[in-house]
Formats: sequence, C-alpha cells, structure tokens
Amino acid sequence: MDYLLSLDEMLRRFDGDRDALNEVIQVFLEECPKLVSEVRAAVVAKDAGRLDRSAHTLKGAASNFSAQAAALALELEGMGRSGDLRGAGEAFMALEAQVSEIVPALATLAAQPVEG
Repeated sequence: MDYLLSLDEMLRRFDGDRDALNEVIQVFLEECPKLVSEVRAAVVAKDAGRLDRSAHTLKGAASNFSAQAAALALELEGMGRSGDLRGAGEAFMALEAQVSEIVPALATLAAQPVEG
C-alpha cells in the first residue's frame, strides 16, 4: 500500500486519535466520488477556474491519506490556476487511478477494529 501514507503517519496527523482518523476517512469515502466527478467535469468542460477550485478541494481531502493523490490534484490545481489545461486529461486519469487504489484501502482500514 505504498500509495497510502503509513497508518503511523496518518495517526500522527490526527494526534494519535484513531477514532478521529476513522471519522475523517468515512467523510472522505462519502465525498470522494463527488470531488472526483467535479474535477472530471472541469477537465471535460475545459473550465480552468472550476478545475482550480475542485482540484484544490480534492487535494486537501486526499492529503490526509496519500501524498501521490495530493500531488496529482496539486498538478491539476496548478493547471487550472494557470489556465493551461494541456495534459489535464492525462493528469486526471492518473489521479482517478490513484483514487481507485486508495478508496478501497481506506475502507478496509476504517473497518478494522480500533485497538486500545
């Protein structure tokens, strides 16, 4: 699962609070399809402003769990901000592939019993 941050790193971001981490994972799992859909729509419409905003939102959400997904969202955000959308389709496909890896892994992680 090198596409995800380690559990230790995720917990560090949540001050060791596994319940809080699980809550944020659940929110991410609920919101992620909408966020990805919003980025996709912006890429398809070639709407730079919308891409900037939607990729920024997805970047923030993904950064808790995956450096790679956050980096790909940052790339798309930069494209939107600059107005240069060349390569946005390819970048989105890479982001979508990364998200398709992290979503089931996070669902599995959140389903594991909290020790302690």
